[in-house]
Amino acid sequence: MKELRRLLDNGKTRRAVRAVAHITGGGIPGNLPRCLPKGLGAVLDKSAWPRPVVFDLVREWGGVSEDEMYDVFNMGLGLIIVVDGRKEAECRRVLGGRGVYQVGEVVALPGKRGHKGPRRVSWV
Repeated sequence: MKELRRLLDNGKTRRAVRAVAHITGGGIPGNLPRCLPKGLGAVLDKSAWPRPVVFDLVREWGGVSEDEMYDVFNMGLGLIIVVDGRKEAECRRVLGGRGVYQVGEVVALPGKRGHKGPRRVSWV
């Protein structure tokens, strides 16, 4: 959380932080959508961050599907901070780059403006 504090304490990045998801039980799909406004979802790239080997071992030894792994575990992302894309470079500078990955983007869900349907996470 000290990384988040650095962004919030910095005058140039304070307003760039749009949402924060602490990825706990329920994995990424169970936590990230809760911090996004209705009508928005996220498209994440599974290759955008290094996945700790322990998750591959759990999947292999436990016979767990990849979808279930992402539904249950954080897969190496303990905290997802959604920032204004125009301030991404400044946020990276403040965070120092270590352990900072652009893992995806926030997108409008299909449907009419103000869509009231489920919030979700998609993968590429």
